Amino acid sequence: MPFAYRWSTLVPRRGSRFRIWCMALGLLPAACSPRAGDAPTEPPPPTESETDFRLSCLPAALRVPRTSTSTLSCTLTMPPALTHSVTVTGHGFPAGVRFHLIGSDTTPMLPAGSSQLLFLAVDVDSTVAAGAYAGQLRVQAGAAYQQVAAPLEVTTFPARVRMVYLLPTDQELDPHVAWGMERAIRHLQIFYQQQLGSGGTFAIHFPVVDVVRASRPTSDFVADPWNTAMDETFRSLGGSLHDPVNIWAIYIDVVPTGPTGGAASVAVLPHGDVIGVIGHNGPIGRWVGGLGHEVGHAMGLPHPPGCDENQITDDSWSLMCWGYTRYSATWIAEAQRPILLQSGFVSTLATTTPVPFDENILGPPLVPASTGVAESRALAGMTRLPALEIRPTAEKTVGPTVPLSHGGPHEHDRRRGGRRSASDQSSLNGSRRSAP
Repeated sequence: MPFAYRWSTLVPRRGSRFRIWCMALGLLPAACSPRAGDAPTEPPPPTESETDFRLSCLPAALRVPRTSTSTLSCTLTMPPALTHSVTVTGHGFPAGVRFHLIGSDTTPMLPAGSSQLLFLAVDVDSTVAAGAYAGQLRVQAGAAYQQVAAPLEVTTFPARVRMVYLLPTDQELDPHVAWGMERAIRHLQIFYQQQLGSGGTFAIHFPVVDVVRASRPTSDFVADPWNTAMDETFRSLGGSLHDPVNIWAIYIDVVPTGPTGGAASVAVLPHGDVIGVIGHNGPIGRWVGGLGHEVGHAMGLPHPPGCDENQITDDSWSLMCWGYTRYSATWIAEAQRPILLQSGFVSTLATTTPVPFDENILGPPLVPASTGVAESRALAGMTRLPALEIRPTAEKTVGPTVPLSHGGPHEHDRRRGGRRSASDQSSLNGSRRSAP
C-alpha cells in the first residue's frame, strides 16, 4: 500500500502524536487533515458533558410478578451542553423483561440542563424465571448515553388485576379508550400502594388491556350488562366469579338499564366510564376513582358505615364512599385496609413507584421536575397508542351467572353516567353493594 494512503489514515486522529509529527515536519495544516476519498474514520467519542446524564429512579429495587407490569419513576437531568430527545431502555435483563417510556417511545426534545420526571413501564412476560436480576437502564440521546444500575426482582405472586375492553359486534376499537384504561390502572396501583404502605399493592396483568370481540351487538348488553359482559369475557379469557387469582375490570360502551359495578372479583364499567377515562365526561380523575371504587368492591371492600344512609362520617369522602368523585384527593378508610391485605390480591411481592403522575392528563406522564405539573399539559399530544390485538369470543361454557335478586353489582344512573344509591341488597360476599 502506498505510504501516502497510510499517512492519510493516521493523521486525521486529532490530538494524537501523528498530528504533532505532521506539523513538526513543517507541512501545511491542510496536509494533516483528512481529504475527500480518504478511508472513513470513527467519530470522536462523546465528551464528558455529552454523557453527563444524572438519573435516579424509584423504587430503588422493583418487585414485579411474572406476566405483569409495573411503573418506575426516574428523575433525569440533562447534560448542560446537550438538547435532545431521550430514550430509556433496559439492558442485561432476560428477553422477556422490557423497560420503556410510558406513552411515547422517546421524549420530546429536552432542554440542556433541564430536569424531567419520566415514568417507565416494566413489563415481565411468562418466559422470565423468578429471581433477582442486576441489569441496567440506558439513557440515550443520539450517540451519547449512560447506564445506571436497575435491580429487579421477578416474583411468582399469582394474583393480578386484568383490564378488559369488550367490543360488541357493532362497535369499533377506540385505542384512546385502551390507553385511558392503562393510565387509570397504573395510577391506582400507585394510589393503593400509598394507602397500604408496607402492605404492598396489587399486580397489573401484562399485557395491560385485553381487547375482546363479543359475539353479540350492543343492544344485547343493555338490560343485563353484568351477566352478559361476564359471559363474553369468560368465554374468551377464562375466569369466573370469586376468581382466586384475577380481578376482572370489564369496560363496555353501553348505556345500561340494568346494574353494573363491582362484586366477587368482577367489575363491569359502562358508557360513562368508557368515555370518562379519555376525558369526555368531566375530569378523568373522577373515572379513575370510579375504577378504584369498583376494583375495591371486587376485592371484597364494602362501603364504610353510614355511607349507604347518606350519613356524614369521618370516612364519607374515602374512596369506598363518595371520595371516588374527588380522586385522587381521597383515601382508603383505615378500617378497610386489613380487608385488602387479607384478600389475596395485594402483596409486598408487587411494588410500583411511590411517585404519582397527573391522572387528569391523557398524554404520557412526563413532568418537568423543576417546574411542576402545569407544564406537562403541553406534552399531552405525544401519546403513543398501544398496539392492540382483538381476541374473538371462544365457544365454551362458563359458570353460572348472577341473578339480580342476589344483589351484586350497582345500579347505574344514566343521567350522570355514573352510579347512584340502590336499595339495600346483600352481595355475594355479605357486604352491601349499592354505590353512592
